[in-house]
Amino acid sequence: MRRKLSSDRNFVYLKHQVTPDRSKEIQHLHITGLFTSDEFKRFYPEGEAIAHVIGFTNAQDAGQDGLELAYQSSLVGKPGIHHIIRDRLGQLAEDVEPMVRPKDGEDLVLSLDRNIQHVVFSELQATIEKFEAKAGSAIVLDSETGEILALANYPSYDPNNRGALAGNALRNRAIIDTFEPGSTFKPFTLSLALDTELVTPETVVSTSPGKMAIGKWVIHDSSVHGNLTVAEVIQKSSNIGTAKIALKMPAQQIWEELVKFGFGQRPDIEFPGVAAGRVRPYESWTPIEQATISYGHGVSVSLLQLAHAYMVFARNGDQIPISFRKIRQPPPRQQIVSPKTAAQMRQMLEAVVSSHGTATKAQLLNYRAGGKTGTSYKIEKGKYVKKYISSFVGIAPISHPRIVTAIMIDEPTTGSHFGGSVAAPLFSKITAYTLHALGVAPDSTIESAQSN
Repeated sequence: MRRKLSSDRNFVYLKHQVTPDRSKEIQHLHITGLFTSDEFKRFYPEGEAIAHVIGFTNAQDAGQDGLELAYQSSLVGKPGIHHIIRDRLGQLAEDVEPMVRPKDGEDLVLSLDRNIQHVVFSELQATIEKFEAKAGSAIVLDSETGEILALANYPSYDPNNRGALAGNALRNRAIIDTFEPGSTFKPFTLSLALDTELVTPETVVSTSPGKMAIGKWVIHDSSVHGNLTVAEVIQKSSNIGTAKIALKMPAQQIWEELVKFGFGQRPDIEFPGVAAGRVRPYESWTPIEQATISYGHGVSVSLLQLAHAYMVFARNGDQIPISFRKIRQPPPRQQIVSPKTAAQMRQMLEAVVSSHGTATKAQLLNYRAGGKTGTSYKIEKGKYVKKYISSFVGIAPISHPRIVTAIMIDEPTTGSHFGGSVAAPLFSKITAYTLHALGVAPDSTIESAQSN
């Protein structure tokens, strides 16, 4: 303070962004030469529910994270330049026309639905607290437009409290963190086999006796399933069935298909820190690696990548960009698999949610849904540890898809750790609310769907 007051400057700022009450207290002291002036500060009315998407600014209102950082240059605007003439006493003598007129910052119209976002955040928080998990993320996409309707992480932070902007709560896990997707990856392997007509949904694969040796390695199923059709390989989530099909395809062909789906590369979305994940070059794959990659081990993805990839099945086999901004024009499309293959995958994913699948708790009242569970070990210091990632990615309604919802729960410790028990019920709650909020017509009856 003494150094500031002893400078040669005409005035100095003693403190920025004092609260209104404190400002009044200072003014009542009637200190000669001490003045206050109004300053503006960002206020985030949605608080922690949307913090990871919006981000926050520093004391100078410069974006530091999230959309605030991504669109800083367009949001901030440009100051103008005004030419004035002062007399010898420094008083304004003449006000001349502006030399450069100021330019207001642009409006940023987001795709997020406020009500859906709050429901997603609160239900995600409830799930994490129920299973005493470390953290979690959830994403809801509009498969018709590519708009992100909701994206939430928990724990979160209050962007209005700059003093608390530190630690893991700042991590936008849905976008910047990667994990092994486990069985949620199986549909991409099997869709390639269907698309190349290597198999049909009715092709029978033997998975007995519940384990399979590949060189010196042995892979397992959770139980002995015997002979399964390809559709049942997805329904029962058979590692052996998926691996057997994958080993009949060239490694290069699988790798190229995964890249087409968007894995191993940074999603084309304007947001800081977006993760690319990792799919190792096919040249280095051994048979055991080709087998395990086929069911989601030995690869890493973000939840955003996983949700975006499932949009291919929700659509007619094509992929469109995803965006946090409201879509004004029809987005460009890239065909990934045939419409026939996409329709076959939807039927197979619906069977996963049936009474004989691994995700009965993902069922919706009045809507047909489909999806895939995932349960994978975490990796710490390069080794698998007995900590789990529970996930589920689903589509609804199956007859005319509108929504893709992706869930990831990190380290559930109480009760079950399986995706069908931890993540699937959250999918059901979030997706049911979203479909009702959007006014999507039901495609099932109350009697044919199971309420959770």
